[in-house]
Amino acid sequence: WDVAMIDSQMPTISGPEMVRMIRATPALTDLKIILTSSQGMTPDRFAMPSIDGFLHKPLRQGTILDTIARALGIAIPDSDVGSPPDKPMTESVGKRMRILVAEDNPVNQQVALGLLRKLGHTVDIVGDGAEAMEAVRRLPYDLVLMDLQMPEMDGLEATGAIRALAGRAGRIPIVAMTANAMRGDEQRCLDAGMNGYISKPIDRRKLEEVLGRYSGAGNWVEEPEPEPSNPVTETAVDFTVLDMLSDDIEVESVIEILGRFNLDAAGRVAMIRTSLTNQDIDRVRREAHAIKGAAASMGLLAIHHAAIALEDAAKGSGGLEVASTVLEDSVNRLPQMLKGTRYAFGSDLPPSADQQGAEIPG
Repeated sequence: WDVAMIDSQMPTISGPEMVRMIRATPALTDLKIILTSSQGMTPDRFAMPSIDGFLHKPLRQGTILDTIARALGIAIPDSDVGSPPDKPMTESVGKRMRILVAEDNPVNQQVALGLLRKLGHTVDIVGDGAEAMEAVRRLPYDLVLMDLQMPEMDGLEATGAIRALAGRAGRIPIVAMTANAMRGDEQRCLDAGMNGYISKPIDRRKLEEVLGRYSGAGNWVEEPEPEPSNPVTETAVDFTVLDMLSDDIEVESVIEILGRFNLDAAGRVAMIRTSLTNQDIDRVRREAHAIKGAAASMGLLAIHHAAIALEDAAKGSGGLEVASTVLEDSVNRLPQMLKGTRYAFGSDLPPSADQQGAEIPG
């Protein structure tokens, strides 16, 4: 055989174990190996010898053929690859690319994954800068979308580490992603060696603009960022954001992501409560920041603004107890906010922040 596609989770012998066995067999030295796994998992999660490709499930014909071609070093035009991973939303996105998303927030991961796949690209996801650097070293990506604020190694440090790599890996285009659209951020990114900058929450229009610069698409026009709306006049949920996501990645996927957000936010609220008891204010700030970014991506305005208030309080503005109570109440009310809409949760509701807190001792 020329190529072996191996599932990472199999009974008796796991995928990584099979890869080690193949790499230890001299007669199979030239065999190309493609590992498959669930969404959110990357080759860096497995301690294993080098592989030649990595695919997220569910598998699609276009993605499989594209990855096999890459592994074998075959350059084929897009028209010969078969159906793309998902039908592109426009004809202006250019060639399909292999994109690495470095983002620690699980909700933002799923939004980016859904949008990029819908645009026809192959996507891998890592959760911090160190994993991003290792992924770029091992696999031939066309572009990296890099969050700036991540644990272990942040986006700026990771960019420096990638730029120090030899060959093509060290020259890969890197675009920063951040929710903190402050004056001077873009220059900091460029100074660190990044090629561009995109502000959160990320939507299809922003992605198409950025991807068009690196995918060989036709002329693109950078539109000005919309003016921030007045929080006083906003409703609890901006359904236009959810509707746009639904147009991009289907209603069922949006509901699933909302459920994951609710579960993740409830856990973070419970951790905030524990951290306040332990006087770990920095942990409170970090958890509020994570909720803030994810809520913005989903148009959950009440939760977003409550998280901003708590983050500011943790930075020294005061009112921690009140701000944390408001955030907890906002997270617990999310199912009610969505009730009666096409985004309403089903009967299996995620646990509330109160239920999450009951599971944490102390």
